[in-house]
Amino acid sequence: MDDSEARAKIFSSALASSELSDIVQVVYCESADQARVELLAVTNLLVLDILLPKKIGGIPQAKNSINLLNDICDPKKRYIRPKLIIGLTADVAEMRGYATQFEQEASVVLDGTLTSNEWVERILTQIEKLMGAERKSFQDRDSTLITVHGIRTHGHWQTKITDEVGKHNRNVESVEIKYGFFDLLSFAVPFLRKRTVRAAAKRILRHIDASIDREIYIVAHSFGTLIAVEAVATLPQNRVGCLILCGSPLSSGFNLDPVVEASKLTVNDCGTRDLILILSRLFIWGLGDAGRVGFVRENTDDFCNRYFSGGHDLYFKPYLRLNLFYRRFWLNLFYPGGRPERFDDRTSFLGEDLIDALLKLLDFVKPILCLIPFALLIAPVYFLLIWLVT
Repeated sequence: MDDSEARAKIFSSALASSELSDIVQVVYCESADQARVELLAVTNLLVLDILLPKKIGGIPQAKNSINLLNDICDPKKRYIRPKLIIGLTADVAEMRGYATQFEQEASVVLDGTLTSNEWVERILTQIEKLMGAERKSFQDRDSTLITVHGIRTHGHWQTKITDEVGKHNRNVESVEIKYGFFDLLSFAVPFLRKRTVRAAAKRILRHIDASIDREIYIVAHSFGTLIAVEAVATLPQNRVGCLILCGSPLSSGFNLDPVVEASKLTVNDCGTRDLILILSRLFIWGLGDAGRVGFVRENTDDFCNRYFSGGHDLYFKPYLRLNLFYRRFWLNLFYPGGRPERFDDRTSFLGEDLIDALLKLLDFVKPILCLIPFALLIAPVYFLLIWLVT
């Protein structure tokens, strides 16, 4: 919680160059009121500027930070107290005046002068200690990771993600749901598609039933999201620890309520340039492009849509020439209390309204478009039968 943009950039740069960047999610707040919203969720570490404005653009005052600190630590308030609180300011004189009051609730008060990087190093050290404790807890936690691949693939990414999670948890049991190389024709025919979905979903449920005392994590891509949703929707409340959907061809209006209720956290990651899902929306009966435009529902503590610039397989590559996507955006979700980093990389472009209107118009003629491939397949058989009869 700091209104100093310069300090925020210094810390962001230091964190990005450290090994903590893969598993630490940072939320920057510029005012006390903005901080109150974020502190309704679980937070491990709070770095609080002693001089903070009440609202964005307001006058930084110590009383705003003190009031925020008192609210956070008041058990009668609904805020969740972070495990560690660090006071920070570049105003040394002001720091001396409020250090005692801060230290009653905060663990330490640091001099955040821009000419010295000592405060950065000390904060990173505290983060390392916190993550060390979290990692130890995670390593000893019995959990099951279930991954489900899409069509026309053998899901090589499943092993890579399993290996990555295995580096952090020695008690993770890996389940890679495979159903063979599912061809495009079977995907397009509703009853063939549904048969595969149901069969694979039953296998997921058998593994979950066998993991009675284990935390369940599920990652599903493309067609695999249909299978995961089919399975999770039948489970009791909060049976799944985290469900990650990516590149989903489900309709954006699909009812996710039973799924969100059964999972403590559901994340739908979208590729804004996923052309495969546009084709799914236009030509495949009963499907859409929720993995591109998101599901029509609010972002809440237990569900969120996230939007990334990329295509159907962006989730298994380095993102923005940085770290591997799944390491950067998924790994922290497998830790106890891990929260998703809210991300929206959508940008407006010329003709966006026209394209959106065209897609909605094509939704109305979709039944005709879906019949064309079947007509082309059935027509030769029909004319052959006519020829034989006559």
